[in-house]
Amino acid sequence: MNKIATYSVKEAASILGVSNTTMYQFVKSGFVPCFRVGARYFIPKKRFENWIENLGEEEEAFYDNH
Repeated sequence: MNKIATYSVKEAASILGVSNTTMYQFVKSGFVPCFRVGARYFIPKKRFENWIENLGEEEEAFYDNH
């Protein structure tokens, strides 16, 4: 069984509901977990899904501490 364990930038942008340009800014800045092979960026599915789940928690922690 050969499963693809990564999202493309285009797939991740679709999941988040942002443009491809915005998603490229996210990956280039390190905001989104990814790795690069040559000129292509790959977004590991499990890390990306965990990152999405933790976005709200990080925001709550920020406001709890301020």
